[in-house]
Amino acid sequence: MAKPRAVEGVGDLYLIRPLGYLLVQVLRRTPITPTMVSFLAIAAAWWSAWLYYGVSRDGGNHALALLAAAGFLLHSALDSADGQLARVTNRTSEVGRIVDGFCDSLSFIGIYVGILLGYAERVPEHRVTVALLALAATYTHSLQSSLTEYQRTLYLLCVHGKRDIVESEPARLERAAAGGGLFARLMHVLHLPYYRQQRRLLPSTARLERFVVRLLKERPQEAPRLAAVYERHQRPTLGGWTLLASNVHKGGIVLAAFLPVGEGFWGGLGMAWYFLFDLGLNGAMAWLIRRQGRIDRRTLEELSSTSPAAAV
Repeated sequence: MAKPRAVEGVGDLYLIRPLGYLLVQVLRRTPITPTMVSFLAIAAAWWSAWLYYGVSRDGGNHALALLAAAGFLLHSALDSADGQLARVTNRTSEVGRIVDGFCDSLSFIGIYVGILLGYAERVPEHRVTVALLALAATYTHSLQSSLTEYQRTLYLLCVHGKRDIVESEPARLERAAAGGGLFARLMHVLHLPYYRQQRRLLPSTARLERFVVRLLKERPQEAPRLAAVYERHQRPTLGGWTLLASNVHKGGIVLAAFLPVGEGFWGGLGMAWYFLFDLGLNGAMAWLIRRQGRIDRRTLEELSSTSPAAAV
């Protein structure tokens, strides 16, 4: 039911994952499916979004902020429980994983909209400026999350043999979108841009991914050596990507709800300060992309030096 520690943040390990585990102990004895749990997670997030709308509108309401944080924590526990339930009941699938990611995006969009609408009602004269900040923050949040997920899924393939990243290759998704049921086709089409942007923004990781997939297909006996080399080179950088993970964004939202509200544009931002926090994480993203390029090249050089056939 658990994921490897390398792809979990501190909050996941010691708070969210245990809460999700407790929920699974109840849900596994019911007819509720992992996909249903994903939609329940959206409902919890949107309830929290409605509460954050009130916090943003009122200009600081600590009692409401605490209740909203509890709703967000429930969302996080449900978001963790859906994957754990899928694994313990052996109902994992590529479509289910896409649905989980789609639901997570809808959850954050609800929070962003709640903050924005509350601010626009409280300070209508600056609503256009803050709306632009919210749009920019939403876009960069998508980039940050996709790159973090890309590094984690490639690590899971190389070190733990989990093939989620192979199933999410854009070419494979395009083929899957051409067949299957309407819902599955829709999910694949919606997520194609997400997976393409991962490889576009991290071309060094895309090259490494192609090499690894070819190596495991042509020389599966190399898997133990691949795991050792990848762990040695990539594990330290993988920890850096947690700076952009969902829990950091969630923590920023929770803290922003307790910020004091004053006069003027900057003093009156309140919860909308979160949008600037989100944009500020782009500095960390740029640094990680540059660092990741160097690490990927060193990893690929060592792997290809002893497996030249796979590099052709």
